Amino acid sequence: EEIEELNLRRKIIYDFYLKELKNIVTLQKLNIDSVQNHSYFPIILDSTEKLKEIEKALNKNDIYPRRYFYPSLDTLSYIKPVQLCEISRDISSRILCLPIYPQLEKIEVRRICNIIKKNIC
Repeated sequence: EEIEELNLRRKIIYDFYLKELKNIVTLQKLNIDSVQNHSYFPIILDSTEKLKEIEKALNKNDIYPRRYFYPSLDTLSYIKPVQLCEISRDISSRILCLPIYPQLEKIEVRRICNIIKKNIC
């Protein structure tokens, strides 16, 4: 019953992240014909080292982003890859998903963005 309201709240948070970070980090390109549920807010950093630095700074502030798309699937020992997926390996090593859930307050989203901005240089 509440799914539309929850999706709307996540969209508001998503849009706020987008506004605050669009010129700071690389963002996922979305298919304009798709429907989004705004359950993830992935950012792509310039390097694995920068990702770890940002992750550490957020963790110090009790903020725990996730590396949902890591490692690249072609590197898993129980999957025999058909081909080397260099782009997947590169992006998976630099992508970080920021917290996004309906109860996340705007002040916390602003704090997350400020920590990223402070540590991006």
